[in-house]
Amino acid sequence: MKSIDPDYHWSAIPIDDIKLLDLTSRCVNRVKYKYAAKAPNINCKPTAIKRIDCSGFVRWLIHNASNGEVTMPDGSWNQNAWCHSLGLKKTAYSNCALLDNRLRIAFIGCHPIGHVWLCFNSKTIESYGGHGVGRQSWRVYQKKVDICYVLTDVL
Repeated sequence: MKSIDPDYHWSAIPIDDIKLLDLTSRCVNRVKYKYAAKAPNINCKPTAIKRIDCSGFVRWLIHNASNGEVTMPDGSWNQNAWCHSLGLKKTAYSNCALLDNRLRIAFIGCHPIGHVWLCFNSKTIESYGGHGVGRQSWRVYQKKVDICYVLTDVL
């Protein structure tokens, strides 16, 4: 049964959810986390990435899952500012628990260094320390989130 998100109006970015999940799965358990590591280039294939940090992964994934239509800046602080400047809808992080096919982005401690990740249908999509690219329950960060935005309409 689908839950209904109370958020109704917002700007949204174009994301191909099948591509988003495919690209993520091609990186899970293979691409390791390294602070300040980035993809060799924004258009590279998943196999070209060996190590990547959180903001680099989010930037690379959004760009490729939007078929190159969206290029966000690098760095969690800059990405938070980018979301704000686009007028994306702020939402309660608890809405990440919903199975509503909306992609969200969340931030912890964005100045000067923080963490950024995506949430889709109650699971994170992220690159995180000690692991690398993976997915885990949205609840992992439940009490730490500073801000969360809705990135897409229903995918």
